[in-house]
Amino acid sequence: MSDSLPLLYRRRRAEAGNVTVLAVGLIGVLLILAVGGLALTSAVTASHRARSAADLAALAGAQAVTLGLPVDGQAVCRLARDVAVANGAQLDGCAVDVGGVVTVVAHVVSAPPWRFSASATARAGPAP
Repeated sequence: MSDSLPLLYRRRRAEAGNVTVLAVGLIGVLLILAVGGLALTSAVTASHRARSAADLAALAGAQAVTLGLPVDGQAVCRLARDVAVANGAQLDGCAVDVGGVVTVVAHVVSAPPWRFSASATARAGPAP
């Protein structure tokens, strides 16, 4: 029995610190997953913001056309741009066709530390 005690003691000393290395590795993996998840969330949020801003800008322009305002592309696009800016987007393009259908392209850049950009196109107008 006295011979087995030194062997047990030596075996425990040889394995000392293994759990610490495993814990540090696990924490590193969790941090990488968390940062990746935050980056993905930022990109998805930018995409949703761009789509919402484009939809609202197109609807605002189409509403101006259906309210009886003359189909003046510049006035409608100014209104669409104002709505897009109010929703945190930039209007990259705007067109009004003869039938009063408004097509807009909105662009959003996500907040730091990640600078993801997303753009979306939306159309709105009277029913055919």
